[in-house]
Amino acid sequence: MNRALIPDPGSSSVWLVHEAYHLSNIGTKLYIDEEIGSRELQARYGLRSTQGIIYEGKTYKAKARGGLQELLDSSRRKQIVDWVLGLPDYTDDENFLTQAWIGQHIRDWGGPSNRNPFTRQKYLDKLLEKPRPEEIGPGARALFAILESAPSKEEVRSLIKYAGGGDAEEGLKRIRERIEPAMWGTAATSLFKSIIDWQKRTGFDLGFKEDTPKQ
Repeated sequence: MNRALIPDPGSSSVWLVHEAYHLSNIGTKLYIDEEIGSRELQARYGLRSTQGIIYEGKTYKAKARGGLQELLDSSRRKQIVDWVLGLPDYTDDENFLTQAWIGQHIRDWGGPSNRNPFTRQKYLDKLLEKPRPEEIGPGARALFAILESAPSKEEVRSLIKYAGGGDAEEGLKRIRERIEPAMWGTAATSLFKSIIDWQKRTGFDLGFKEDTPKQ
């Protein structure tokens, strides 16, 4: 806790709610889920506390500024996940974010189009790693969802170049190699069709053709 909060009980209580959530949920969730859940609860309580909470006849208010204002803004935009992933104390841990988690949550909190550019890059970094067998399909679909939902062609181009370390051709190659194993079998039909339609619509070529043989 920041010692500067000691004389401000209203603001202190907002951050104590976050820590209390951790104490009540230890061992019950993935750490990333625990961090996001704690911030969501903290934001709900924080908003209420900025309006004033009466305790023993006295009104306590949290001040919506600094970190609390950032948290409230992130909550309003459904971007708490972005806020959490922007904290290096967590994302420096290579086990904090996984392909399986991204695949499970890619459509949550407004979907990939509501993720900020930094988060989309963090997702790309993780999804382009070698997947475990059970992550091949979900990770490929999540990877394509990020490209498909990018708000502009410039953003798509930027993501592709990022995937290739600044080289667009290398980026397309790496993305295709990650998606291709998920194209095998009948379960991949909808993904294959979506990619073909997206290539026609945007002009970006991942190398898949309508007559691409499927195993």
